[in-house]
Amino acid sequence: GINAVSVQIFNTYPDPPKYDNVTDFLRRCAEHGIYVNLALVSNPTEPDFRDRYEFWLPIIRELRLPEHRNLFAYDIHWEPTWLDPGYRKQFDGDWEEWLCDRYGSVEAAEKTWGCSVTRDGEGRITNPDVPTVHRDSSKRGEALAYRRFLEYECYKKYRLARDLYREADPNHLVSFRMHAAGDVCSWYGLLPYSFYYLGKAVDFFAPEAYAMGTTWDDHIRTGAFTRAIAEMSAPESPMVYAEVGYKTIEGDHPYVTEQGLEKQAQYFADFYRMLIEGGVNGVFWWFWPGGYRVLEGSDYGIINPDDSDKPVTRVIREMGPRFLASPSFEPGCRLTVDTSKNVDYTDAMMLYNQVEDRYPALFAAGKRPGLRAEAQGTDTRTCNYVSVTNDPFVPGALNPPKYVDGAFDSVRLKGKMLEKGASVSEGSLLEVTVANLNEAAWLDGGGEGSVQLTANGRAYPLPRPVKTGERVTLTVKAEGKGKLELRLAAKERCPFGEVFALTVE
Repeated sequence: GINAVSVQIFNTYPDPPKYDNVTDFLRRCAEHGIYVNLALVSNPTEPDFRDRYEFWLPIIRELRLPEHRNLFAYDIHWEPTWLDPGYRKQFDGDWEEWLCDRYGSVEAAEKTWGCSVTRDGEGRITNPDVPTVHRDSSKRGEALAYRRFLEYECYKKYRLARDLYREADPNHLVSFRMHAAGDVCSWYGLLPYSFYYLGKAVDFFAPEAYAMGTTWDDHIRTGAFTRAIAEMSAPESPMVYAEVGYKTIEGDHPYVTEQGLEKQAQYFADFYRMLIEGGVNGVFWWFWPGGYRVLEGSDYGIINPDDSDKPVTRVIREMGPRFLASPSFEPGCRLTVDTSKNVDYTDAMMLYNQVEDRYPALFAAGKRPGLRAEAQGTDTRTCNYVSVTNDPFVPGALNPPKYVDGAFDSVRLKGKMLEKGASVSEGSLLEVTVANLNEAAWLDGGGEGSVQLTANGRAYPLPRPVKTGERVTLTVKAEGKGKLELRLAAKERCPFGEVFALTVE
């Protein structure tokens, strides 16, 4: 019933004599038809990401990981969320830049919202508090804008990480353990990632299941809704539950109970049912060895300490082959949702609340309901131009549109990636790669609503239409000394997305 494992190389690893251990492990797995999800934890949202990536790069080369066919993915971050305002403070500078790029100024943003931006005790712009981010309030405008900023921030950081790992190893996928992302159940105070932009930055979705309940009716069935969110966000991307488990120890004592073992087995049976009925693509059970885990005070093992079967082991043997033979997610019908309608604990809860009067009955009837974002199927000419905060759109004013967004994935000069603020020589040819992050497809052709890359007023039309999640590369000539600002715009509609500024010398 098992054909894949998740394993980790610790970041204390750079000991060449141990390289053979990893190679041998991969070889043994290959002999048994077992695929490997290999954790090279590098934390893309943290300031030291580049250092961590540079640490792993020679190990990827020394172990010749690109050549291992049964290595299917790199797991590059464990259980991140946006946590609380104290943690999010490190992104305050990016938040202020996002506001100025999209609104022209912080003051313009405040005027649009009808409320003030959150500031710290010294008057500096900072992130909103937990009640503002988690519940509708008089500061809904700031909260919705901040949620969009977090989606953009998530995309930028994980897309860069994926691209770097794929440069080192183009043969394997890149993702990470996404904590409660996509889960309609969550712990108050934590802010899980949203799937919508994230799905365009990684190769597959990999949520965990610890936030949901422990029985079929107590929310296990809602995992199928998580799969529907993933399919709406990135239709071609699989979804794998990266970590799922049940603690068999109940109370303060270090002993497994018969009741705990029975509950674990039933939990796995219910979860397999959800995986099959929901069209999920994979699952990794936490975890293999049985016995008391001192650091955690738990026993999540799927075997006994003596390698004998637990009741849950028999569930895996029985249900595993049935799951592997089950089809992937194909919606039998679709329910339309607004991906930024209002503020709720999580984006997944906000989506579920829109369809909870219809989704459970359709799912119970075997219809496999999928989701459809309300502007899917539109383009930059036909979509409704409202602001990301659901306010009326003011023609000619800077205001981030709800259904149109983009990012600069890279700006390169002779193959070298440039950072914002870099200097280039006049006449340099820049290779600029941009990505469509939102629901409306980008039109080409130069007509009304078509998307252009502008450089200090000069417009570069797209070479082709760009669907949501797709990228396109344009060549831009650095002309005129001084500041060069690159940004995207929908003709006769509005500019959108970030500003990428360079200095021409």
